[in-house]
Amino acid sequence: MCRLEYDKAGTTPLDLRALWARATEPNAWLGRPASLTLYDDRARSEGAGHEGCQLVAVGESGRELWLQFPEPDTYERLSPGAARVSYSGAYTEYEAVKAEIFHGVGASIDPPDDRPWRDRILLKYRVPPAVISWP
Repeated sequence: MCRLEYDKAGTTPLDLRALWARATEPNAWLGRPASLTLYDDRARSEGAGHEGCQLVAVGESGRELWLQFPEPDTYERLSPGAARVSYSGAYTEYEAVKAEIFHGVGASIDPPDDRPWRDRILLKYRVPPAVISWP
């Protein structure tokens, strides 16, 4: 198992893309992904025994890659006195990398946009699932 944290200063979404490409190329450390699990937050990941890592990839080599990402800002994180972790890159860039990882194995984590017009006008969106697993 290898654990990497991308929620600290000094690492960027570009570093994550490069790592994923190197780890999953033929005969690489991880190899082709055999399964992927994506948690919506660290708390759910910790509850599942993955130590706060939101993306857990198991490769054909049998090795596991656990990745920890920045989380979106919430009221608690921005309230006075709360320690705010500084990270490089935008939160949406990390979300795009997660989507690319799933697209690379033929899965889409983007919610379908088949909402009724009423929901579109009122800006109502579907809540993504708490845990996404592939296959």
